[in-house]
Amino acid sequence: MKRHLIGIGGVGMSALAVALLRRGEEVSGSDRNLTSPNVRFLESLGIKVFPDDGSGVDDSTGEVIVSTAIEETNKGIAKALSFGIPVTHRAKALSQLLSDKKLIGVAGTCGKSTVTAMLGHILSECGMDPFCVNGANVPGWEGAVRSGAGEYAVAEIDESDKSLVAFSPYAAVITNSSSDHYSKEEMDEVFDAFVSGVPGPIVDGRREALGE
Repeated sequence: MKRHLIGIGGVGMSALAVALLRRGEEVSGSDRNLTSPNVRFLESLGIKVFPDDGSGVDDSTGEVIVSTAIEETNKGIAKALSFGIPVTHRAKALSQLLSDKKLIGVAGTCGKSTVTAMLGHILSECGMDPFCVNGANVPGWEGAVRSGAGEYAVAEIDESDKSLVAFSPYAAVITNSSSDHYSKEEMDEVFDAFVSGVPGPIVDGRREALGE
């Protein structure tokens, strides 16, 4: 099934595109900027990137993936709906992709990319060969992705649109919490929901900062 990512040149969407590709999925995408470094990198991997005019969506497309940044009036979304193609949020797509792994989800207001890269490196050096999806490029990785075959995955999970509750990680890290996209109180409620069902270890920088 071909998965088409709208806004594929964005850092989160481009990382998802590489992760899907390395897990054996057929991937295409569209973007408003076809000359960006991320788009050129994806094309070098064999991913076809179309203009953001709906032309990349056709009856061979099995799923369209979007982020919160994509407007509901986007032509690609309209075309997907006309074909009856499901439209999936990026967070749900990434969660489903990593559902067969023991996921370590890294959330927090800031520092997520650094901690995700560090965890991926540590697990790799321990011989655990993790599959990692970051929110920033990492030296030695394929952009923001490390496509390991081990039982663990590490992923940076974005809090800006509260979509982190789409994930059900085995273990979790919250780096910190502060007023950014929402008030600190509102953000803490979302982080609390994120870790509420985590069965494994939890490192909560909010509690550590308070000495709890």
